[in-house]
Amino acid sequence: MERKRRWGRKQKVPGVTGGGVSKPRVSGPRVSAPRVNVGPQGINVSAPRVSAPRVAPPVARAPRLKQPKIPRTPKDLMKAFKKLPGGGKGGGGDSGAVTEGPVAPQPAETWHWDAVGQKSGRGKDVLVVLLLLLFAGIAAAAGWWFFVREDGEGAAAKAAPAATAKSFVTGLQPLLVRSSRDRARISTAVTRVASCSLAPGPAARQVSRTVAGRQAVLRQVRRVQAPNAQLLRARKLLEQSLASSAAAGRGYSVWIASFNGACPQRAGPEYATALAANGKAQASKNAFVKAYNPVAKRVGARAWQSTQF
Repeated sequence: MERKRRWGRKQKVPGVTGGGVSKPRVSGPRVSAPRVNVGPQGINVSAPRVSAPRVAPPVARAPRLKQPKIPRTPKDLMKAFKKLPGGGKGGGGDSGAVTEGPVAPQPAETWHWDAVGQKSGRGKDVLVVLLLLLFAGIAAAAGWWFFVREDGEGAAAKAAPAATAKSFVTGLQPLLVRSSRDRARISTAVTRVASCSLAPGPAARQVSRTVAGRQAVLRQVRRVQAPNAQLLRARKLLEQSLASSAAAGRGYSVWIASFNGACPQRAGPEYATALAANGKAQASKNAFVKAYNPVAKRVGARAWQSTQF
């Protein structure tokens, strides 16, 4: 005897949700009642109308795979263990093979991993993936600690070699040359604007360039490593001289601007302020060359005069 197809019944497949074939939908037949028309010509009765039944074909839907949720916390991990075959709802596992009958309760700490997932391999697969991820994370952390971290510290140590007298002098020589050019520029600008041979506008721009140059050289001087206390004091003196020179340049700018476009005269409080800062810078330069020149001569470098930079 041929078995009748039962639409809507689905066979459950582990790991798969949805899908199947819907049953066909049938609508009709439809029969409309006869119509009676009464008029001058008599009574007319139309025959009833019958519409054939309509059948909608069945619809097939593709199944969807259930994506296992990866535990992210210890609580989620324990929940995943409880959902494994034999895990139970009490937080413990069974102590032997999985059977269909009741199992005697076991202590929570007795786990028999060979019994987990005997009915379904998905639980064991999830556990293996979690363990592999854990071991990979530990290995990556250990590799960073023993290799990358040590390499970074070694590179930092190699990037900063121990300072010597020669490296100190070598680092300051180009900065002193640049400072010498800045001194010549501002001296020329102040002398020419005071004699009215240079307009106040261009003179003020040259002074501003000199002030910016002094500040740039000061930042680079602070990065030069001194090998001992004597050269550290020499570097501090050079820093003081450059800071005072920049202050003198700003004072000259105010002095030029105070005459409102006219040729400035070497007088007034603005000029006196610039001269005071210039004198302070010169005193620091005198002390610097006394500490720096003996070391420069010893390593075969150029010796400087305090009026040259």
